[in-house]
Amino acid sequence: MKKRQGQGRGTAIGAIIITLSAVSSARGADIRVWPRAETSGEFVKLGELAALSGFAPQTKAALLGVDVFAAPRPGGELLVRLDDVRAALAAARINLADVRLIGATRCTVSRPAQPVADPPKPEKKAPPRPRVSKRRPATRPRDATRPVTPGVRTVETELREYAAARAAEYGEVVDMRINPSGAAALAIPSGPSPARIRCKTDRRLGLLSFEVETVSEQGEIETIPVVAEVAVKEDVVVARRSINRGEKVSTRHLKLEARRFTDVRSMGLTDLAAAVGQRSRRLIRVGEMLQPAALETEPFVFRGQAVTVWVRQGALVIRASGRAQQDGRLGDTIDVRRDGSERQAEIFEAVVTGPGTVSMGPGGAVAGDWRVDHQTALRD
Repeated sequence: MKKRQGQGRGTAIGAIIITLSAVSSARGADIRVWPRAETSGEFVKLGELAALSGFAPQTKAALLGVDVFAAPRPGGELLVRLDDVRAALAAARINLADVRLIGATRCTVSRPAQPVADPPKPEKKAPPRPRVSKRRPATRPRDATRPVTPGVRTVETELREYAAARAAEYGEVVDMRINPSGAAALAIPSGPSPARIRCKTDRRLGLLSFEVETVSEQGEIETIPVVAEVAVKEDVVVARRSINRGEKVSTRHLKLEARRFTDVRSMGLTDLAAAVGQRSRRLIRVGEMLQPAALETEPFVFRGQAVTVWVRQGALVIRASGRAQQDGRLGDTIDVRRDGSERQAEIFEAVVTGPGTVSMGPGGAVAGDWRVDHQTALRD
C-alpha cells in the first residue's frame, strides 16, 4: 500500500451517537465515497469525503458531522480507506447491514496550507528606568526612556532571534520566556548597530543567562543581564484513550498535540505512523505522551502457535511443522517443539523469519524423525 504522507494516520470519533431508532429509517441508504476530498479542520468529517443519500434528515445531519480520521498536517494529505469509514459508522452505532458503501475504495484527503499570519506588533511598554553602564559610568541617563513606536525593532527582538538561531536544530518553533525585569529593560529601540549578545552557557534550551550589550545613539555602552527560559514547541503523539498492556496500537488510540520542551530528551514520538501497529508494553493513560520505550514490535510468532519450520541441510531445504514455545519477533531465536511430540529432547532453537514461520540454518541441531511435508526436497 502507498505510504501515507505528512503526519501519519489518526482517527477521531465525534461525540454524536446515532440511536438505533434513527438508523431503522436508513435501510437501503447509500454512502458514496469520493476519490479526492479536502478538509480544513483537525478531523476529517464523513460529509467532507462522501455523499449521503436515502437517510432520514435527522440521521443524515448527524452522520455528516461524524469524525472519520485525524486531518493531515496543513499542506499535507493522507488516504482514508473504506475500512476507516466502516469503523466510524460502527462507532456511531450505525447498522452496517442497512448502509451500502459505494464509490471509491479509498479517498485522498488534503488539507490546505495555513496562510502565514502577520507577526504581532509589539505592545507599547512602560519605559524602563535609566541604567548605569557596567563598562564606564554614564554621564547622563540613556535615551532608553524614549517610548517605543509600535512596529519598531527592539533589543528584545534581537535577543529572541539570537536564541531561536541557537536552538533551531531542536525544533522549528522556539519559545522564549524572558524574566519580567529583563523584558522591561529590553523594550527599547535597536541602536545604530546590532546588540552584542552572549549566552553564559553552551546549553541551547532551558533556563539560560544572557548578557546583552547595546550602544546608544550617543555612543554609550550598556550591558543588560537577562534570564530567560528557552524551549521548543513540537507536535507529539499522545493517547486519546487508554491503551492496555499488550494491546495493539491503532490510529483511534492516538492524536497529535503541541507541547513545549526545555529538554529534547523528554520528547516522545512525533509521527503517528511510528506508533500505529506497535504493541504497548505497559498501560498508557489518556493524555500521556508516547515514548519509544513504551512500545514494542508485535510478535510474528506467539507461544503455542503452530509454525512452519524450514530446515536447511547442505543443498536440501526441508519444510516441517512445529509449535512455538515462546513469543518471537522478526529475527528472534525461540524454542520450537517438533509437532506431535511431547519429549523435551525434541525442542530445538529456530530463528523467526516471518509470520508463523521459523528457520534453522546450516549447523543447527535438527530433531530426529522429521515428517517432511509432501515428501519433497527443494534443491537450490
